[in-house]
Amino acid sequence: METSGIFSVKSAYKHLQSAHGNWSIMDDVSSWIKLWKLEVPPKVLHFLWRAISGCLPTKVQLQTKYVNVDLHCPFCLNSYETISHVLMECQFARSCWNLASSSVVHGFNHDYSSWFFKVLDSNSAKVSADAAMQWSAAHSQKLGPLLVFGSHTGLELWKKPLSNSIKVNVDGAIFATVHNWLGDVGLEIAEVIGVKEALSWIKRIGWTDVEIETDALVVVQAVLSSIQMPSQFGFLVQDCRSLFSCLNHVSLNFIKWSANRAAHCVARASCFHSDRIFSE
Repeated sequence: METSGIFSVKSAYKHLQSAHGNWSIMDDVSSWIKLWKLEVPPKVLHFLWRAISGCLPTKVQLQTKYVNVDLHCPFCLNSYETISHVLMECQFARSCWNLASSSVVHGFNHDYSSWFFKVLDSNSAKVSADAAMQWSAAHSQKLGPLLVFGSHTGLELWKKPLSNSIKVNVDGAIFATVHNWLGDVGLEIAEVIGVKEALSWIKRIGWTDVEIETDALVVVQAVLSSIQMPSQFGFLVQDCRSLFSCLNHVSLNFIKWSANRAAHCVARASCFHSDRIFSE
């Protein structure tokens, strides 16, 4: 009820939001004031309001309204389509963030509302506006395969290479003690470093007719595209492209995790070897 003791739609809405743990965010007046002052188009502010208040019509949200839909994300098919997943966690979303190259994304903690308000509180208005706008900016730059999914369905079972050719399976792994000069090493960084090392190895040995496989879709799309990304991830991608230009008959392909399990197990097991190198 209101302080007047009268029951209203507003008090009912506040009760429902509080029951779901969202009212503290909705009631954060200072953060909302900062949000409404961002110098972005009105439609972007409206989109942010819907995302933060949990009103975007994702599949999970639709199910709460008793709409019978398949809950899986149509892009990756691996996770449920929640607001946090579709905006931050999905491989397609990470492609957009890598392209836009904003440093604020590294503080994401699986809750879009809390994350964006934290961005508002700890960054300048320009950085916050950039975080608000970059999804649409990156999404509009569909220049090549970086954001194209139809041609990268990926094999589900590993297949032996063709005769007189070589197959190299690559996977990256990160551990709690791994850091770089920018902070924690993200999984995409580990994956692209793995591809770069494989290319360097192939160049050093002088192999030709080599097929490289990885389950890191974002890395495959980035390396095969021509888009310049001014970020640590982008610089490593450029290194991979440079190595590719020096090699003959070498391809990079995306496969499903199920077809790359051996490489995944080896990458994880390297944690228990002092030099991170072993062979069997």
